[in-house]
Amino acid sequence: MLDNLSEYKLGTDPENPDTDGDTYSDGAEVVAWTDPLDPLSMPGYKIILEKDVLSMDEDSTASIGVKLSKEPTTNIKITLSLDGESHGVTLNSNPELTFTSENWNNWQYLEFFASRDDNPFIEITKFKLDAGPIYGVKTLQVVKKDTDLNVIISDNGNGKTDPKGIFGFSKGQALNATATPSLNYHFSHWTGVPIEKITDNPLNLIVEEPMTIFANFAEDTVKYRARIELDGFLTKWTFVDANFAGGYESDLSIKCPDKSPESFLDNFKIQGQGIDIREGFESETAGAVPAKWNFNSADLGTIRVVGVPVSEGQKALKISGTENESQELFYPGSISENDSTSSFDIYATAGTRPEAKIASVIYQGTSFNFNIVAENKPDSIIETATSNFSLDMSAGKWHSTIFHFDKMIDTDHDGLDDDWEILNFGNLMQDGDGDFDGDGVTNLQEFQDETVPKSKNA
Repeated sequence: MLDNLSEYKLGTDPENPDTDGDTYSDGAEVVAWTDPLDPLSMPGYKIILEKDVLSMDEDSTASIGVKLSKEPTTNIKITLSLDGESHGVTLNSNPELTFTSENWNNWQYLEFFASRDDNPFIEITKFKLDAGPIYGVKTLQVVKKDTDLNVIISDNGNGKTDPKGIFGFSKGQALNATATPSLNYHFSHWTGVPIEKITDNPLNLIVEEPMTIFANFAEDTVKYRARIELDGFLTKWTFVDANFAGGYESDLSIKCPDKSPESFLDNFKIQGQGIDIREGFESETAGAVPAKWNFNSADLGTIRVVGVPVSEGQKALKISGTENESQELFYPGSISENDSTSSFDIYATAGTRPEAKIASVIYQGTSFNFNIVAENKPDSIIETATSNFSLDMSAGKWHSTIFHFDKMIDTDHDGLDDDWEILNFGNLMQDGDGDFDGDGVTNLQEFQDETVPKSKNA
């Protein structure tokens, strides 16, 4: 079975098929991984394990039997040693087993303990059983199975959780997690499986089954409210969520009901600080700055017509489009810094028919309709429907119009201004869905309507 070169490398006798005289040919010993030069190293002499792999659960003990394949001529000692990382598997019994001609065919047992850890995956620990040159070395694999309930904790990328990752929990164990938002974000809620929505932070749960938990963060918004004042008459506030990151352009527009912006402006004049800002418009490209308009100086710079983008801190009326297209009034990001007002005068030409709607100012879903009052009816502001207001004014004279913008600080994200909560409740413990005075009107509605949230009669 062995060629001359192999015989030369092994040191065996090419003229003798059984160099060590143990009755096993040199070739058979090479195949059996025994030593063809050692008469005590013979095929069939090996360590036998009760099972090929010992499988264990976490936090448990298990045993495996060991014996020899053939009767030894002398006592054989088998020594167990760790071969690599333990992964929490340790030996509880004596690491040495002694076999004699009397007990070589009897099982002797090694007992192992597998501890619990946070690793949710199967872990394999290897041990080496060394019985010397005759019976050789045997490898034992101990597989530790994760019996924990796996819990995955993560986030949507706009903040972080502590802890974060995949963890093993025993049934009934408490879970505690904290969500911390990134800059310009706030914690919103937890979602996952099997939970649907939890707003508590930190999160405290008892683990009864595998879970996947995500922390959701939302971008911070500056909330503010806006309303129009016409000759001293005030509309109610309309509430707006606005993100001022990088500047902001509102959805405030003046809608032209006539056939063209030119005919619209003939009947509906807008002037700022006594200057008719229509002047020079009709000969200019829509949205461009008319040649005669120069509102960049400190004494004139309240309203100006520009293209986009609107410069930080400026307010601009952009007239453009054809029939029924919106005429947009932009308010950039400076509004986020302070409460502000934007005032200008409007004029409806004398002789405009009574009850005609000459314009609509649309502000993020709220419509302010400018109408000409019928003869003998006073100027007024009427709330005609939810988020719709009728601003009735006389034709043939100028009217003072002021847009009010009131910044809201809402640190607990409940829709209520913090100052209003402190003034009315003394703390920030109430929320918009509550009804502090039990009058059937929510705190949020009381705030929006400017009523007293602590009185059923207000």
